[in-house]
Amino acid sequence: MAKTITFKRALIVAFFVLIPFKILALMQQPEDIKILQSDITTLVIEYTPVFLPLEKYTIEGNEYVKYSFLNNCISDSFQPGMPDIRNRPLVIRLPGPEKNILQIVSADYEDVAGANLSPIPFLKNDPSDFSDYNYIDKDAYSFPDFIPASVVKLTSVGETRGKFLGTIEFFPVQYNPLRKTIRKYSRIVVKVLFGPSAKPSRDVDVDLKAGINDDAFTITKKDIQQSRISREIKNSVLSSGVWYKFTINEDGMYKLSGQQLLNAGVPSSINPKTIKIYNNGGMETPLDPTAPYIDDLTQNAVFIYDGGSNNYLDAEDYLIFYGRGIRGWDYNPTNKTFKHYQNRFATENVYWLTYGGALSKQMNAVASLNDVNCYKPATVVGKIFREDDKNNINSSGIEWLGDAFTPDAQMVYRHSLPGLDPSQPIRYYINVGARSFDYSYFSAYEHDALLANVNIPRTGGDYPPYFYSFIDVSRIPDFSDSETRLKLKYTVSGSRGTGYLDWYEIFYYQFLKAENDYFMFHSPDTSGVVEYKVYGLSGGSASVFDISKFDSVVSIINPVISADTCTFQTEHITGQIKTFCVVGPTGYRTIGNLETVPNQNLHGDTYEADYIIVTHPEFISAAQRLKDFRESQTKPLKTTVVNVNDIYNEFGGGLPTPAAIRNYLRYVYRNWSHAPSYVLLLGDG
Repeated sequence: MAKTITFKRALIVAFFVLIPFKILALMQQPEDIKILQSDITTLVIEYTPVFLPLEKYTIEGNEYVKYSFLNNCISDSFQPGMPDIRNRPLVIRLPGPEKNILQIVSADYEDVAGANLSPIPFLKNDPSDFSDYNYIDKDAYSFPDFIPASVVKLTSVGETRGKFLGTIEFFPVQYNPLRKTIRKYSRIVVKVLFGPSAKPSRDVDVDLKAGINDDAFTITKKDIQQSRISREIKNSVLSSGVWYKFTINEDGMYKLSGQQLLNAGVPSSINPKTIKIYNNGGMETPLDPTAPYIDDLTQNAVFIYDGGSNNYLDAEDYLIFYGRGIRGWDYNPTNKTFKHYQNRFATENVYWLTYGGALSKQMNAVASLNDVNCYKPATVVGKIFREDDKNNINSSGIEWLGDAFTPDAQMVYRHSLPGLDPSQPIRYYINVGARSFDYSYFSAYEHDALLANVNIPRTGGDYPPYFYSFIDVSRIPDFSDSETRLKLKYTVSGSRGTGYLDWYEIFYYQFLKAENDYFMFHSPDTSGVVEYKVYGLSGGSASVFDISKFDSVVSIINPVISADTCTFQTEHITGQIKTFCVVGPTGYRTIGNLETVPNQNLHGDTYEADYIIVTHPEFISAAQRLKDFRESQTKPLKTTVVNVNDIYNEFGGGLPTPAAIRNYLRYVYRNWSHAPSYVLLLGDG
């Protein structure tokens, strides 16, 4: 879980982060590395570790030794309490990200028997004390083979500023915990056979010296400037026209009336078929810089009823669209399971509305099928999850937990299970954890009947780390009130410890029964024609929508309506589940106020500054003074001030996320003819 990152809260002293775009690092060949061969096909390196003086510790009455060497790092593969096996990272340049092969040419070593290698220490979780302490992970120190299995590996392959880079990790120390044997290497020679060349996604930064073999790959500034001539700056959709925004918290089909639009100031003279809805789906903008993301805003499909004067907006006109919140479910077709998600940086989704110009994107209409031999499921999978942001025990800024449990504390979580089929099992996934000095466990109950117990590891010392455990259990319900009463109880063998609920998911079999004239569900993962018979509607009429793609909703027309039941058929393909909404006359949701927003156009900005200041509106005046100062110096820096909310709008779909700032900076760096040199984040992180 995560809390929202904001620039809004004022500081007594402003918080400045200055990030240079161009890092002029003249990398010299280090003393422990020797390049034996370097060209565009092969790299051969000899690594000779420079060991530092041996360190000794006494832990639980036993002597432990620690091996350090020049340029050593703690490996991400090892956790506190495990043997402290360090690596020597070395960044290398690659022609492309794929099919690069790392080989060991030769290696010299000696074995040291009867040695205890010291563990990776734990850091005390105390703001006033940043010292560490040692604890032995018994399982890790019982491993029967040398760790790591290989003394070298190629990791972190990716693109950085137009260059493909990777990291060779050398492990000059291996350890066999069970035999208490240290293998100490005095020399390791490796060869990298490069894979095929690939085209980077942006210009190569020729000022960035990246990779010890960077000189084997040459490109000039003139080459870069020539490639920038073909760059095209595009305008944001928000750059012109009249725009409104509104928020949505709950998934569903929404109806926006002509009267509501008129009340908001939309003129009656416009053609209602030009009213457009934009939204990016409510999910997080990916934090992974290599992952694809939605740039600017995406137009969503709508259904428009022009019921009054043709091509004029009247009170009786209306618009129907699918609105999505910031929470939902992802499906994994490989293992055929659902996993919940929620946007960690937002509490509600932002939608945009404009009108005029071209016709809006209309929902496609697909007729319900009529196959007598189709599959007719009686139930579908109902799903519930809970994940709260209440406790940030690691002060990480992004990882949050839910309710905290003191020893012997218990809490009950109640949820309605609409349409529950009591003859089928309910499955519970519960993620819990604890920070405890003593052995502890969680017990899970349903209607006071025990589901499972799960133990939480104990950690010694004054500042125990957080450990988590997972409950996965299925039960046929022995209750008939269509409500889950999940009780969690935390027990500690001593008196010191705190348990935490991270999240839980509950899956059950659900009859296709509407509530409040509305039923949304996921299809089974199957192939062929499937018939769904949804009952419990108010009668008279009903509409069916395939909302599998949030921006391209499909209207399924000609369903069979009989009394309170709506029946429709559709084609399915294995591995591609669908999501449907069946809505009766009173099942449509309504939006709140429409808020007018000014035009903006960061995408089309051609000012091309050397220095970008990103800040919240409350700090714009201060940022403007800094801009004036920077531009008045003997060696002035051309400076621009950017409202962070404008960045969120164009690069985050209107939702606050640090990834939007990154994507904006990447956009200007790739598309301005003169790339910026610095960015300053001004505000409260």
